[in-house]
Amino acid sequence: PVLTRDVLELGPEGLGILGALVSVGAGLVITYLATRREMARRGLVYIAGLAALGASIIGLGVSVSVAAAAAVLLAIGGLTVLADIMMQALMQASVPNELRGRAMGGWVFAIGLGPVGQLQMGALAMAFGVGSALVFNGAALIVLALAVGLLVPRVRRL
Repeated sequence: PVLTRDVLELGPEGLGILGALVSVGAGLVITYLATRREMARRGLVYIAGLAALGASIIGLGVSVSVAAAAAVLLAIGGLTVLADIMMQALMQASVPNELRGRAMGGWVFAIGLGPVGQLQMGALAMAFGVGSALVFNGAALIVLALAVGLLVPRVRRL
C-alpha cells in the first residue's frame, strides 16, 4: 500500500488492480504447471525461481511507473507460486515417507514465522524507505538462492 500510494501515486482502486495482478501471475503459473506431466531438474528450477523472485522484488523496489510495477507484480505472483510448489515437490521427493509429517511440520512452522519478516520489512521501510527495503529483501533472496545452489548440491540434483 505504501508503494502504491507514495511512489506510484495511486488510490485504493490502483492498489486493488496491482494486487489482482499478483493473483493473475500466480494463476498463470499454476495453469502452466498443471499441464506438465513431469519437470526435469526441479531443484534447479526452484533455485532459479528463488533468484528470479529476488530480482523481481528488487525490480518492484526501483519501479517508478505503474506499468513497470504492474509487470513486476505479475512476475512476483507467478514466481512466488513456482517457489512454493517446487518446495513442496522437492520436500515430498526427498523426505522418506515416515518423516514427511515432521518435514511438513517444519515447513508450517517456517510459514508461521512470516510476521517476523513483516516486522523486519516494516522496520527497514521506516528507516530507509519502501524501495530500499524491497531492494534489500530481494537481494537477500538472491543470496539465499545462490547459497542453496552452491552449498547444497543435493538440491541441484533433484
